[in-house]
Amino acid sequence: MGVALLASVLVYVVPFGKSTYWAEMSELGSIKVGDDVRIAGVPVGAVKSIELRRKDVRVSFTIDDDIFIGDQTSLDVRMLTLIGGHYLAVTSAGTSSLRAPIPSDRVHLPYSLGRTFQDAAQPIADIEGDTLRQNLTNMNRAIVSGPAGIQRAVDAFTSLVEILDRQSRDVSETLAMADEYISAINNSKAILGELIASVNLMETVGLGKRAEIFEAVRLMEQLLSRIAALEPVYRSRLDSIARSLAEVIPELNRLGEGMGQIITSTRDLMSRLQPIASSEDGIVIDQSASVVVAQSVCIPVPGKDC
Repeated sequence: MGVALLASVLVYVVPFGKSTYWAEMSELGSIKVGDDVRIAGVPVGAVKSIELRRKDVRVSFTIDDDIFIGDQTSLDVRMLTLIGGHYLAVTSAGTSSLRAPIPSDRVHLPYSLGRTFQDAAQPIADIEGDTLRQNLTNMNRAIVSGPAGIQRAVDAFTSLVEILDRQSRDVSETLAMADEYISAINNSKAILGELIASVNLMETVGLGKRAEIFEAVRLMEQLLSRIAALEPVYRSRLDSIARSLAEVIPELNRLGEGMGQIITSTRDLMSRLQPIASSEDGIVIDQSASVVVAQSVCIPVPGKDC
C-alpha cells in the first residue's frame, strides 16, 4: 500500500516524459499555473509554478522530452483571445541544449493598452514650445548677424521638423492599435478611467502642438517677407537661405494637417469610450485632493485661445 502511494506521488510531482525549464520575467504578464506552453501553436507542456522574487518573477514550465530546446530559446506571452486567456509561445534557438533559465531580455510580454497610451502621450508632451519659439527668435536675430547664423538656425529647425514627423507617426500607430482593442475594453472597467484621461491628454496636447506649428509657419512667412524687402545686395547673399526656409514651410503645413487627423481620430476614439463610461459629465480624474473633469481642460498656447 505504501509503495503504491509513493509511486502515485512520484508520478504527480515528477512529470515523466517531460523536461522542466525556467524563465525570468520582469513582470508576470497575466500568466498563471496551468496555462499552455506551445510551439508553433501546438500544446507541448504547461506552466508548473510561479515564484515572485525581489526584482523579477521566475516561472517554471514543462515541455515534452522529445522536443529539442536550444540555449538561445525565447518566450512570448500571448493572448488566446481578445477577451482573455494567455499561453507561453516557445521559439527554440541555439545549438546546445537549454540548461540555464531563459533571461528576461528574451521573454516578450503581451501588449498593454494602458501603458502604450501613457508612452504615446509622453513624446508629444516632451516637445518644448519654448524651444520652437526660441528657434524662430534666433532666425530673426540671424538677419542682423549674417547668413552663417541663419544657416545654423535653419539646420536646427530642420532637425525639429524631423522629430515632430516621427512622433506624429508614433501617435498615429498607437491610435490604430487602440481601435483594434476597443472591443475588449468592456471587460476591463478598472483601466477605463485611466484610458479616457490619457485620450483627453493626447487631444489637449495635440491641439496645442498644432496651434504652435501653424504659428511657426506664420512667423516664418513674416521672416521671408523681411528677407525679400532687403536691399538687393543683401538679398542675393540670403537667397539660398530663404529658399531653405521656404522648403520647410510646406513640411510644417503637412505636419499641422497630420496633427489635425490625429486629433480627429482621438475624438472618434473618445466618442466610442464615453458610452462605456455611462456618465453624463464624462470621466472625473482624481489626482490626490484635486478633481478635474477631463473634458473641461484647455491650455492656451500661441495661436490658440481658450
